[in-house]
Amino acid sequence: VAAVGISGRVHHRIEELALGTNCAVVHIPLGIDLGCAEIAREELQADQLRLVWVGRLDEDSKRVSDLPRIADALRGQNLPFILDIVGDGPSRSALQEAVSACDARDSIRLNGWQSASAVRNILAQSAVLPLPSNRERMPMVMLEALACGCGVVASRVSGVEDYEAHPLARGCLWVHDVGDIARAARSVVAAAALPGAQRRSAARALAEAEFSI
Repeated sequence: VAAVGISGRVHHRIEELALGTNCAVVHIPLGIDLGCAEIAREELQADQLRLVWVGRLDEDSKRVSDLPRIADALRGQNLPFILDIVGDGPSRSALQEAVSACDARDSIRLNGWQSASAVRNILAQSAVLPLPSNRERMPMVMLEALACGCGVVASRVSGVEDYEAHPLARGCLWVHDVGDIARAARSVVAAAALPGAQRRSAARALAEAEFSI
C-alpha cells in the first residue's frame, strides 16, 4: 500500500496521518506534456506588459479579488500593462464588479473560458502569471505557464512553496505571502525589469527540470 503526495505540504499531511509501516508515503510532483520549446519564444513585442490569470473564478480558493487590487498597485507604479483573465466560475459577477470599480479597469480583460490551445497561446504571449490563491494542492497553471516561458508571481501555497528556493527559480518565480498585494506588485515589476528572453529561458528551464511528464 502506498500514498502519494503531489506537493511537500500534502506529503507532510499524509505522514501526519500515521498510516502505519505497511503504507509507503512518497512525494511525486505533478507533470505535464511540456510541448515544444519554441512556444516559449513567442511573447509578443509590445509597449505594455502582458499579464495573464487562468483558472476557475472562485474567491474562496483562488482569491480572485486580489487581481484588480494588484492591477491598481501596478497602475500606481506607472507600469503599462494588460491583464487577461481567462476562466469562469461562481465569483465572476463579483469580480466583474471589482474590476469595474478599480482604477485599472481599462487594463483588465475578462475573456471567459477558452480552449486549451488558446490558453497555451495566451500563456506563450504573456510575460507574467499572477497567482494570488488562498490555497492550492499543486497549481497546474503554474506548470503550464512555466512551460510556455511565462514567469509566475504566486502566493506561498502548497506546491508553489516547494520551488521558491529552487536554484532554477531565479528569474521566473516570485513568491509572496497570501494577500500581500504590495509584494505581489513589486514582484511583477521585478519580472518586467528582466529581459524577456532571460525570463522565458529561466521559466522553460525550471519546467523541463521539474515538470516534464
